[in-house]
Amino acid sequence: MYRVLIKLLSFRKSLRLICYICDIDGVRDGDLNVQAAETRFYRLSDQFIVHNASMEKWLKATLHDADTAVIDFFDFLAQPSSERKELSFDIAFAGNLSKSPFLEHMETVLRQSPKLRFHLFGEATVRMKDQKNIEWHGVFEPGSLPGKLPASFGLVWDGDSTEGLKGLAGQYLVYNSPHKLSLYILSGLPLIVPAGSASAELVRKYKIGVVVNDLSSIQNEIERISIDEYHQMQKNMSPLAKQISRGQRLIAALAELDEKAS
Repeated sequence: MYRVLIKLLSFRKSLRLICYICDIDGVRDGDLNVQAAETRFYRLSDQFIVHNASMEKWLKATLHDADTAVIDFFDFLAQPSSERKELSFDIAFAGNLSKSPFLEHMETVLRQSPKLRFHLFGEATVRMKDQKNIEWHGVFEPGSLPGKLPASFGLVWDGDSTEGLKGLAGQYLVYNSPHKLSLYILSGLPLIVPAGSASAELVRKYKIGVVVNDLSSIQNEIERISIDEYHQMQKNMSPLAKQISRGQRLIAALAELDEKAS
């Protein structure tokens, strides 16, 4: 019904249709037929709100004349944590764990990074819970998690492997800014993200974490970070947390599109 409604609205020249992209299903699932159908649907809109510069580049290559605004991070309407985190080897990972099968192979990370402890939040498999370097905390409402993650860093990773962006879910991180980015920012947790991902560009842009090629190298990366550098990352996240918690990323994107349309 919403597709029919939007198609009818697209004929109203007095209206401006803005497509706020949450996911590109055809790219995420590797389905060219779904991607072609999505592209046809996108053509009904006048403007677009996209996750990041990588998704913007993909959309402009697909539609050629796409008028876009970039949010970088999804808004997350929850209270930012006021807790001051300290530097350690504890790492949080929250979200839909079923699409993160790399978590069933974390003992391969243990051999090179024995100090790391991963704290999982979400529905976990028995194999995930059995990993010696994993502590499973259960399932929680997302809005209740900021401030409750017992870690110093938040991990953004997906796919089949601990050694880079492999599998469809891993490759999708080239374009996707996961919601867990915003959760970690509200929690005051600097980010650990994969090289080659859209998140890596955001980490570098805002200076809010570290970029790694594989999970086994995380311990070495943390050991290179001084306490002052760690607290500076947290300080850099503070204005982002305020924006995200108040819906200001979307508000700014809409204002930018209004200006372009005027």
